[in-house]
Amino acid sequence: MAVLARNALAAYDVTIDRLTLLGRHQNLMFKLVTTDGRRYAVRVNLPGMRSELDIASEMTWLAALERDTDLVVPRPLPTRDGRLMTVATAEGVPEPRAVAVFDWIDGRTVGDSLGRPVARQMGEALGRLQDHADRFVPPAAFTDLRLDSAWVFGKEPRALAETGTDALWTDQRRGLVRRAAAHTQAVIDALHADRSALRFLHIDLHSGNVMRIPDGLAVLDFDDSQWAHPAQDVGIPLFYFWVRENGERLVAAFLEGYASVRGNAPDRRLLHQLIAGRQLDLLAFILDRGFIPAAEMPAYMEKVERRLTVLESLVERG
Repeated sequence: MAVLARNALAAYDVTIDRLTLLGRHQNLMFKLVTTDGRRYAVRVNLPGMRSELDIASEMTWLAALERDTDLVVPRPLPTRDGRLMTVATAEGVPEPRAVAVFDWIDGRTVGDSLGRPVARQMGEALGRLQDHADRFVPPAAFTDLRLDSAWVFGKEPRALAETGTDALWTDQRRGLVRRAAAHTQAVIDALHADRSALRFLHIDLHSGNVMRIPDGLAVLDFDDSQWAHPAQDVGIPLFYFWVRENGERLVAAFLEGYASVRGNAPDRRLLHQLIAGRQLDLLAFILDRGFIPAAEMPAYMEKVERRLTVLESLVERG
């Protein structure tokens, strides 16, 4: 994969001094240091998750954010011929990979070191991203990818769809998950009924995608950007706050920051359903990709059941 990244970098006006693997999750990330001392992040995309047009659209929005706002986001580096991404191959890699290069941002990922002030700043940052999305006019060649399903891959996970019961899928648990999915889908359908309300949005804001910098926060990882309703964009970070021990205080701080930019926040009943939707999204991803070892799945599923039970009660109570 490092060879593929080097092949991709031949399209850019850079000369490689060092190329170091930073990490691997869905995508591979490398740190590039050029011979003249410049630093960049190089992302090699996992194949099959997003099309080249999806990725190019993400890059187009990032370039517009960097140009039109003072938000700190990863600025895409253009190739020599002006494209904001490229596609490369390498011997031993069975398929071409989309590759993007970004300016390096110095800072420290927020991660678990999270309190009310940072949560509020994150709300402000998301509000400002949405303010820009309100006035962003995409080019003619732009993705139509939409967050319009309660399930991350557009259909019920196979493990849930199978009949019969076992330690992971009791009748009660299966019913709970399916109710949550049905209610979330109804909310999404209602939000998407007005296509003019949809915006091209980040759709993955959480403390792992935010970095502390001297002047505040930088927002990273726009890899999930797609068309959605702004309320969906809010519900996603709220899930990660809500599941923490001091979650309600963090939720309140985030919504204060968001409302200070946007004027108001979505209805809490709606947000509780969208928080449940994010749990379903993560559950489907884990079931499909096997990110949690089989021995740990019973404890994880108990946690999912507890969360969805509480959220169902909150939605019913309004």
